[in-house]
Amino acid sequence: MLASVETCFVFTFRAVVEASKFDFLSLEVSGSGTVDRKDGATRFIDIVLRARLALPKGADPERAKRMLDKGKNACLVTASLSVPVRLESEIVVESP
Repeated sequence: MLASVETCFVFTFRAVVEASKFDFLSLEVSGSGTVDRKDGATRFIDIVLRARLALPKGADPERAKRMLDKGKNACLVTASLSVPVRLESEIVVESP
């Protein structure tokens, strides 16, 4: 399940940056979830995606943050889940 969320986010983010003609150096994504047992069923109650995005020098970190958010929100998997999906992002700009 978490792998599907991570993969969808990465593919959607890549589509967003390609359409926006935005360059990045690398993207690392990991996911974790909290489960709870209720009414005899074990279910996710929270999913967190952690993204580390490396940008070339001169890139706009605020624009990158908006694209990461758009990637999460436009992802078909995250949009289809009834559980909240949070994105914790770290954006690193290459030093001169």
